[in-house]
Amino acid sequence: MFIKDRAHDLWDAWAFAAMESEMALRAWLQAAHALKASAFATYRAALDREEQAAAALAARLAPEAQAA
Repeated sequence: MFIKDRAHDLWDAWAFAAMESEMALRAWLQAAHALKASAFATYRAALDREEQAAAALAARLAPEAQAA
């Protein structure tokens, strides 16, 4: 039961990170010129968090694939 819950938690973490990066992308694209650099940095940070969440989920769902 714990293993299933862990995968579910990792899925949720990835889904939230994906939504956050999508919102950050929209904010960057719509930002005023003076705010573009800051908005881009926020977007890159959100992408990094999504990537980390995706890697954690992948490692949990297919641990043998990570070893290859």
